[in-house]
Amino acid sequence: AAFFVLVFFAAVTSSISLMETVVSIFVDLTGKNRKVITVLVTIYTILMAIPSSLGFGVWDNISFNGMSILDMFDFIYQLRPSSVSYILLRQRIQVQTAP
Repeated sequence: AAFFVLVFFAAVTSSISLMETVVSIFVDLTGKNRKVITVLVTIYTILMAIPSSLGFGVWDNISFNGMSILDMFDFIYQLRPSSVSYILLRQRIQVQTAP
């Protein structure tokens, strides 16, 4: 049981460190309060996690254009791989190099 507790804490701390990067970028881009941005990023993450976690479970019978929820996410990612990361990185570079 101790192993799973340690794995859980490793996952939580990794999630916090990954979310900090996104929060930092949005704080730099918008100039908003860190707490507000953190809440918004958390809500967005939860909303995107719900279809991912229920895609092969309760929502298995839901389809879009003949694709399951997870297939739809794969299709969208295939269209624009890492487009959100690219845009955020590009904006961050412009913010840092602006006079």
